[in-house]
Amino acid sequence: MVGMVGMKGISPIIATVMLIVVAVSLGALISTWATSWVSDQTNSPDITCSVDTRYVLESAKWNYSGNANKLLVKIRNQGPVKIYNFSATLENSTDLVNYNYSNSNINQGGISEANPLGQEESVYITIDLSSNTALGSSLTKISIGNRACKPITASTTKIEKYS
Repeated sequence: MVGMVGMKGISPIIATVMLIVVAVSLGALISTWATSWVSDQTNSPDITCSVDTRYVLESAKWNYSGNANKLLVKIRNQGPVKIYNFSATLENSTDLVNYNYSNSNINQGGISEANPLGQEESVYITIDLSSNTALGSSLTKISIGNRACKPITASTTKIEKYS
């Protein structure tokens, strides 16, 4: 104990106060970061558009007859977000076929980014399936997406088939 002559430790009360100050400082720092992070996440455009985008597929009619293989889908926008540039995913029991909004086989019914589908408006889009051999004569589900709010799609399994 020759090296410890004249050295004193800090008082237990001061040590306790210092620990409390450090804990409160860390708590304040983490609380500020968490509040900022949650605010950023809940105010993101994807969350906002997901809450306000509501549209339905009112009807789907498939004319499966040789060269006139076309799908007619009626879309109604029920939400305040204006939607445009529709894409389609078509399914049967074995295949999944995607049509991007820029695909020339989708007729957007006059709807575009410059002329979006407003609230309570409807549009018929036509999908030309004549060059598609994957679906055959079977179609079980249609999902329609849009570029205004990519996370939201509308789907139906009610497909009227006629020739």
